[in-house]
Amino acid sequence: MSAVLERLPMSEVVYDELFAQVVKAQKNPVHEARRQRLLRAMLDDAPNVRSEVEQKGVDKGLEKGLAPLVHQFERKLRRTLTAQDRQTLVKRIDLVGPERVGDVVLELTSEQLAAWLENADAS
Repeated sequence: MSAVLERLPMSEVVYDELFAQVVKAQKNPVHEARRQRLLRAMLDDAPNVRSEVEQKGVDKGLEKGLAPLVHQFERKLRRTLTAQDRQTLVKRIDLVGPERVGDVVLELTSEQLAAWLENADAS
């Protein structure tokens, strides 16, 4: 697929139109099916891109899933969580489970919660 596109001379206008048709969802079901088939073919031809796309999906899903918990922590601590704080939350969820992390944010005072985040051995 990419070899054909590389050999095919096209102006920027044609390229932009092709890009718009491939990237944007189509209202017409036939066009949408073609778009999805083309995207699959392109991803199959570039496995490294497929893995990047999949990882971004995982990252977005994780971010969305953590959002309510992050919000609770930030309200309790009265500050924005750092990237390190977020990594700590993910590690603690893996270590002690989501229920325990949820209990911690509800049960501890803001000072205790800050200490819990800082303490690498906390559970």
